[in-house]
Amino acid sequence: MGENSSIEWTDHTLNFWVGCRKPSREGNAMPHLMAFTQTWPQFVDGSKRVTRRSRKGKGGLWLPGWPTLKPGDMIEGIEWMPRWAPHGQRWVCRRCDWRGDTDPSETKIVRIMRWKAHEKASPDCHLTSPSLEWRAPKRLPGTKGHRRIVSVREEILGDVTPEDIVLEGFPDWSTEWFIYMYCVGTAPKYDKARPVNRIEFEELS
Repeated sequence: MGENSSIEWTDHTLNFWVGCRKPSREGNAMPHLMAFTQTWPQFVDGSKRVTRRSRKGKGGLWLPGWPTLKPGDMIEGIEWMPRWAPHGQRWVCRRCDWRGDTDPSETKIVRIMRWKAHEKASPDCHLTSPSLEWRAPKRLPGTKGHRRIVSVREEILGDVTPEDIVLEGFPDWSTEWFIYMYCVGTAPKYDKARPVNRIEFEELS
């Protein structure tokens, strides 16, 4: 048994520590990564200052998203959350808004993500033209992408106001269209009673 270890076959041990730093009084010192897939341009120019988040719980029930987030915590905006593709990269089409985890020339099952509701990606654009690139999500340099959480409030999706839709980054959307687009691709498709967390943040001075 080593002098600096209780393990018989070694003299020293080293326990690696991975995770966030200990939260400070001003909030979490290590910023959380938060994806702004459909509002990345608005996040970059500072016009987006509010976001609503929800998540699925046990039994498929919808619950408010980011339940541990609190005022004073720090977030870092990222174009999309790099959790599916290797090394966080995805195939991105330079001519339309398509992006996916697999080369569309190898599969006909593709996922189309739209930046704006009225801009529909051409289904054949990225299949017939050499416009694809293998790219990692965008991040702002330094602390430019960091935001400080101002408030976190639980509410239902139907409580959204026209003023909040502007702060969400969609000044031309109606309340009904915002609720529909928030729920698109999920069930139910128009769920005004869906619980969400309204998260307001500010840029660092």
